[in-house]
Amino acid sequence: MRSGTGTPVLVANGFLTEKSDGWGGWRRIVDERYPEAPVYRVHWGSKELKDLSALIAVGSGARAAENVAINLAQKASKLAKLPGVGTLLFASEIAKNPWTLAKTRAGMTGAILADLIARTETDKFVLIGHSLGARVMVTAAEALGTMEGSTRIESMHLLGAAVGTSEDWRTLDSAVESRVWNYFSKHDVVLSAIYRIAEINKQAVGSRGFSSPLEKIKDRDVSRQVMSHGAYFDAVKLMR
Repeated sequence: MRSGTGTPVLVANGFLTEKSDGWGGWRRIVDERYPEAPVYRVHWGSKELKDLSALIAVGSGARAAENVAINLAQKASKLAKLPGVGTLLFASEIAKNPWTLAKTRAGMTGAILADLIARTETDKFVLIGHSLGARVMVTAAEALGTMEGSTRIESMHLLGAAVGTSEDWRTLDSAVESRVWNYFSKHDVVLSAIYRIAEINKQAVGSRGFSSPLEKIKDRDVSRQVMSHGAYFDAVKLMR
């Protein structure tokens, strides 16, 4: 996206913004915090993200997200109640739905990104991700945290992260030199409704925060500024 000096910044979009070209909404938020840094964008899972965006009906607001969540819940309930084959049909639907496919691709992309970072000669990187793009970055960081050698991540910024709250974050904490900043909004209906249904009542750190006692993982409640899943780019100022 641009050359520069200092620690390279890697950004990854989520399913609401991956189709955007170039900066894809990142310019303001990155320029304010890292004005001189080289910036690179991680492109990933365009087909899965397109399918997921279509499912959620982007632009229709909270009501659309709520309707999708209700429909998913009703479908899951009906399948689960079918005798004998109900469980198999339910598992099949989960495995092939756009959310599961996109989540799987995010995990694969994160693993590949970690391998690429580990192979470079650059000392440190800053990782920034939105939505499932934040999941890409968390996966990459955790993978790097299991590798031998010095810490390769200077800091992380997660916006509306589609990542579950009930995990052990010690590997993530140890993978980062400075801080993992998690910007979450209680008004993010995509995460509070659709994520919860898709992940069977699990909550996302992008809607509730990590609430972690670990020193490097910090939550930033931006509920007053962010009223929707796509509003982080215009409302959030990255922490130092």
